[in-house]
Amino acid sequence: PPPPDGYAVIAWLHGGDFSSGSATELNPFQLVLKQKVIVVSIAYRLGIFGFLTTADGEAPGNFGLMDQSAALLWVKAEYLSSSVAMRPPSQPWGMLRGRLVLDFISFFGLYWSEGLFTRAIMMSGSPLLETNVREAKAYGSALDRTAKTFGCFRRPTSKLINCLRNVPAQILADSAPVNDWGPVIDDGLSNQTTPFVPDAPKALVERGQIHKVPLMIGFTDMEEVLELAVGDILTEGISSEMYDTLLGDMVLNELSQFESNDSCAGNNQIVIDAVNFVYKPYPPTMEPTVLRKRFIDFSTEKKFAAPAISLAAAMSQKKGDVFAYRFDMKARSAGVLEGVPEWVGVPHGFDALFVWGLPYWAQLPSGAQWDRADKQIAEIIMTLWANFAKFGNPTEMGVYIKWEKFTADSPGILIVDRAFNMSDRSNMNYGSVQFWNEYYPKVVTFASQCCNATNVAASWHTDIPREATGILLLAHFGIFLATLIARTYKSAAPPPPDGYAVIAWLHGGDFSSGSATELNPFQLVLKQKVIVVSIAYRLGIFGFLTTADGEAPGNFGLMDQSAALLWVKRNIKLFGGNEASITAMGHASGAISVGLHLISGDWSEGLFTRAIMMSGSPLLETNVREAKAYGSALDRTAKTFGCFRRPTSKLINCLRNVPAQILADSAPVNDWGPVIDDGLSNQTTPFVPDAPKALVERGQIHKVPLMIGFTDMEKVLELAVGDILTEGISSEMYDTLLGDMVLNELSQFESNDSCAGNNQIVIDAVNFLYKPYPPTMEPTVLRKRFIDFSTEKKFAAPAISLAAAMSQKKGDVFAYRFDMKARSAGVLEGVPEWVGVPHGFDALFVWGLPYWAQLPSGAQWDRADKQIAEIIMTLWANFAKFGNPTEMGVYIKWEKFTADSPGILIVDRAFNMSDRSNMNYGSVQFWNEYYPKVVTFASQCCNATNVAASWHTDIPREATGILLLAHFGIFLATLIART
Repeated sequence: PPPPDGYAVIAWLHGGDFSSGSATELNPFQLVLKQKVIVVSIAYRLGIFGFLTTADGEAPGNFGLMDQSAALLWVKAEYLSSSVAMRPPSQPWGMLRGRLVLDFISFFGLYWSEGLFTRAIMMSGSPLLETNVREAKAYGSALDRTAKTFGCFRRPTSKLINCLRNVPAQILADSAPVNDWGPVIDDGLSNQTTPFVPDAPKALVERGQIHKVPLMIGFTDMEEVLELAVGDILTEGISSEMYDTLLGDMVLNELSQFESNDSCAGNNQIVIDAVNFVYKPYPPTMEPTVLRKRFIDFSTEKKFAAPAISLAAAMSQKKGDVFAYRFDMKARSAGVLEGVPEWVGVPHGFDALFVWGLPYWAQLPSGAQWDRADKQIAEIIMTLWANFAKFGNPTEMGVYIKWEKFTADSPGILIVDRAFNMSDRSNMNYGSVQFWNEYYPKVVTFASQCCNATNVAASWHTDIPREATGILLLAHFGIFLATLIARTYKSAAPPPPDGYAVIAWLHGGDFSSGSATELNPFQLVLKQKVIVVSIAYRLGIFGFLTTADGEAPGNFGLMDQSAALLWVKRNIKLFGGNEASITAMGHASGAISVGLHLISGDWSEGLFTRAIMMSGSPLLETNVREAKAYGSALDRTAKTFGCFRRPTSKLINCLRNVPAQILADSAPVNDWGPVIDDGLSNQTTPFVPDAPKALVERGQIHKVPLMIGFTDMEKVLELAVGDILTEGISSEMYDTLLGDMVLNELSQFESNDSCAGNNQIVIDAVNFLYKPYPPTMEPTVLRKRFIDFSTEKKFAAPAISLAAAMSQKKGDVFAYRFDMKARSAGVLEGVPEWVGVPHGFDALFVWGLPYWAQLPSGAQWDRADKQIAEIIMTLWANFAKFGNPTEMGVYIKWEKFTADSPGILIVDRAFNMSDRSNMNYGSVQFWNEYYPKVVTFASQCCNATNVAASWHTDIPREATGILLLAHFGIFLATLIART
């Protein structure tokens, strides 16, 4: 006997891409029997009968959806309202009155389906995938093929429809050309019907036009695996070339909006670049099985996971109860996936075998029996689904599973496997959901609007003999370089036969401060038996002022360094050093300098044999600028000292007459630094003849062993000040700070009004990577992401980019990230515990400070810090001596960095190589590969037009009757197929 209110009712809408499938293919007997529910299986017109559209009133489309709505109305108003109990053949008694649950792809028809169901279950489908609901005009070529097939006039559409009405239904079904007819946006197409889908589903959802009902929604873990992985792909995998082709084709198939506009040619590439950033493996791999998995993930996450979660979030914002899931439960019974390799997960539709209880009744191939575990799982799944149909809560009774409601702030989903746990970042790729739902649409929109763009690139070079550089090498502004070599430190012990290994140290200080005399390398020299030469070079206005012409081309500080290295090589034997074992080593701007010597061509070639770069790389674009970028700095300098700004010869002569100390004390604050000096002078060979990244890409880098790294929180003490250090960052402050840091680097757009707003697509890209997802307002989380942004952009990515370039030149490379915090009290006095290793705090171990530096308040150095200093000094000295940091005296596995295997040593108490659990390779890929493409595209994209139109009509529902039940003269005889 039914309960007082009647049995819960499930109205089932079958799948089949709107072109196939049948209401009669369903056997819900086990669900009905075990869970005491009624299942109504609805038939609706498919293909040409249900979704043909002429994009006007003759056939506006969506007739299959109207059929579904009529069926739901019939179920609710006619069948369920009856109080008469009926007993269909072979079915249990049921009083057809009660609650209604719906499973289908779209419920946005505010007039059509409102109030016809009280809950919704959506399995492996969502209308928020753009290609699931199209503009009616997109079917123009389908109409052309249809008209041609049946010998009909294509226009006017009234003649086409009349012609098709005269074709027998069976012939239409059998002979119609294959077209992917489906739902369309039908607003304004007819004055006789209320539109079923009045706008793009995403737009409707964003406006809140969605019926508030409890929703259960989900997808499987490998939705289209059996369609995508066929033949050799299934058994062997995908080659790199095939991967690029398949993924590119799938993206391009959706970007037809660009095809009709020749001025937008190539804009598709920025969209493909975005997809490759997320799905192309990094570190790079040619492994076919890895590429196959990423390709299948691409399809599942784009077409199923992201649209499902987007709809779940929309419903939760309407305060509807939402339960989301991913179905990872593979059947264990032999024969279910016969001939399919073990690596395959749950394909599209294979969740249904548990929902409908197939392990209890379906026959398996070769007489195989269903595994008992599959029957147990089917019991659980049927209970979950039926509980939702009855109560709106899948775990209401009969199961002991924790299934939390999905909310926009806490978008957890149930992972349906043997454990039945809620998702977290270890088992759910939230980054891909964020990409498809938030970032990808912005890239597509920007690319589609970006037409008539110009790509302006210019490079020009001169070749001037090095011999002509002498006059500027040692002096400028009439200041003699008296302290070129500030200090040389060597061991008192007798040198080895070839001499001591030499470290030529270049101090940091942003090219404006610092000193060669601030270094005390005594412990390194004493314990490791090396010579340390600390090099002074001109700074600020003395070392890097440029007039962007031959009067002062710039880079004099770099020339000083090169002269010093030459002096060391020629004279270090006199100090017991080995001129064939010189390591150029620098920190911050000193490391940038070392990197520039690596790519400086003739200037520094052969002057050093190894390089160590700590927390700095010339491959960060802002570290080396165009000389013209300093124009405003020259203006301020000329004004300060009362000099003519032009011609530059007068400016330089005027500055030469200013005493050096006054220049140093009174010069306005300018961030003078290295510049691209090619073509600026006919007296000097350029030191930096092109952008460092361009030089590296052309292979213009000296092949030497390289050790390069950074700390885990480089600029934390500059960024996290005041309340940020103690409390964190608010969401508003986060947006402002991150946006300002990005915009400060995008001045190339400022002079072009037609590019206004193009900065936003760059900020969107950065937000995609660094804005937390799932969203959070937690200040400490936002603070950490902001600090990660700075470290990864300015230090990690440029360092790893240079490491990869050197490894491609077959130079030995050892990369590291320094996470080792000092334990001694007073080292980071007043700094909270959450702070990692700030900029420069690795140097205290490299120079052995725990053995000699005084701590505040008379505190003593922790013994552990001294032990770590011993290890670090050994690693650094080993590299200076042998080109291998682990050559002797340490038992640490430090693998060489290669482009194919870009492992870095995590310098902490464990000294382990990096993997994806402790190194964000995605951020490296973003800054080194994807971000430059976005910036380039945005800078080229000018004179773009943004055309968007939407138009609606409001037609009474009552006028829809004539088209609701029949079209093409075919009566809808099987509206309700089975109950």
